[in-house]
Amino acid sequence: IAKSMAVLPACCRDAQMVYFSGGLSKSDLFTTILSCMLRRPLIRYCNPQSTAIGAFASAAVTLGIFSDYAQAVHAVRSHDTQQRCQPDKDLALFYDGYCRQSEQLYRA
Repeated sequence: IAKSMAVLPACCRDAQMVYFSGGLSKSDLFTTILSCMLRRPLIRYCNPQSTAIGAFASAAVTLGIFSDYAQAVHAVRSHDTQQRCQPDKDLALFYDGYCRQSEQLYRA
């Protein structure tokens, strides 16, 4: 995931924060690890049904209920709470070293 995020600026734009959902987002430990590895804040919503929300947004925009995806998602998420996880600088340095070691072993 961290490698994928590293190529974003070259092909799209740099992500200042990452919205995180799905089964692994329920784990505080995994959320912290991922935030540190990505060196970006993670935003996770308490409602785990992001796939359904995405499907709703696509359908609502296609049917003309909302004019764009931002409006559709905002309408659904307006009552949802979110948690923000900031990366820990010391852990981020640890994971940087771990990733470098892993890459060296992979290439050996």
